[in-house]
Amino acid sequence: MKRFFAMILLFALVCSFSACGTDDSPSTSDSDASVQTSETDSESVTDTESDASTSEEEAWEPIHVVDNLFLAGDQYNQDVLVYDLDQLSPGDNLDSAVIWSHHVGISHIAGLKYRKNTVFGDVILVAAGATNGKAQMISYPEGKVLWSTNAAGNNPHCIEILPSGNIVVASSTGGTLRLFKTAALLTGDTKTAATYTDTVLSGAHGALYDPEYKVLWGLGGYILSGFEIVGTGVDEALVKNQDKTVALPTSRRSGHALAADLTDSAYLFVSVDTGAFRFHKDTMTFEGTYDGSTEVNRATVKGLAHNQNGNFCLTIPNGGKGSAWETMGYGGWCTDTLIFCTYEAEGEMTSQAYKSAKRSAFYKVVAFCGTYL
Repeated sequence: MKRFFAMILLFALVCSFSACGTDDSPSTSDSDASVQTSETDSESVTDTESDASTSEEEAWEPIHVVDNLFLAGDQYNQDVLVYDLDQLSPGDNLDSAVIWSHHVGISHIAGLKYRKNTVFGDVILVAAGATNGKAQMISYPEGKVLWSTNAAGNNPHCIEILPSGNIVVASSTGGTLRLFKTAALLTGDTKTAATYTDTVLSGAHGALYDPEYKVLWGLGGYILSGFEIVGTGVDEALVKNQDKTVALPTSRRSGHALAADLTDSAYLFVSVDTGAFRFHKDTMTFEGTYDGSTEVNRATVKGLAHNQNGNFCLTIPNGGKGSAWETMGYGGWCTDTLIFCTYEAEGEMTSQAYKSAKRSAFYKVVAFCGTYL
């Protein structure tokens, strides 16, 4: 009997030891960014049950379901869609490549992400709306709304989820990175999950968590900046790292798209009004010439996605003053076409445009990558 109890005690000690994790959260650095805390009346819903671990993330590795899968938002039809461009040949209708769709019923879809999160599992993140922005976290592929808010900020352009399960929305009007305390959903605390803190980033258009550098890259109207994540769980906060802050290239430098180079984790891709650049995260420099730049480095690239095989997908507005797009209410920022840039023989890149046969209005496109995009 004593031996039996001794074995039970030993088993309990082993289990206790294996459940322990490490905490190497980055230290707090000085920042002139203002932070505001707000209790909101935003809707927050979930009945998710999860026993997923929130332990330290493994070494960086892009996770794809398959190459050449892309996620796009149709502002006119208010749908989020996954396209498999491997299914298309020149001249084909873009709509025939849809392999998943979800009607969010929110206008002006802008921010999109697919993530394999350690807390909530496989999710699609959506940020949309104009004056009163909205955001949602949707289970993939089930399409179940796990969390939503009507307080995503004014004119949200991008959305990201941190390893903790907290969600960040970048809103251009007002210039904020809004950090929602959605990690509280793990314990069923929907009231806390509806609250947020704001960190200033003028003209905020992009938010991208970097699992290798352990920062959130924020793309503003005039700067690209790395934000340290301090604290844990619902007490997390964003603090600007001045050493990871740089002005965007060219005189017309309004930031639009922010994406990872999935062939080399030392780089990002950033688009501004006049072109699309490759950015080195250590030297903090922008390159206008890179592998594929002959097709990708164009003006007014609103959406830029990069695959692990080196291919790109772009959205470039094809409307303007007096056009059908303007009468539809989408001005000059949307398109009904995805531009697929692929490598051909001898490493040469070519572009193929695939157009939707229905009245679609795409603004952003992102790669279907679970960890980093």
